[in-house]
Amino acid sequence: SERLTVGPPHLDPDLLAFGPDAWRPAMRGWFLQQSFLQRLGGNDALADSLATQAARVDSVPSSFRSSTAIP
Repeated sequence: SERLTVGPPHLDPDLLAFGPDAWRPAMRGWFLQQSFLQRLGGNDALADSLATQAARVDSVPSSFRSSTAIP
């Protein structure tokens, strides 16, 4: 989905429809990609923060839903 290039996958209603097994890997990958890009740009603090968020994706409850997602 093109939406993955403009925002985190947990805001993509199409991905949310498939449940946590679909959005967790996509969310983790998005955070890791953003971390990599920030590190390339020299923003190591933000890169570290994004990498930490990627590591926490599995702790997000299965019932998590973005408030902007379409049910």
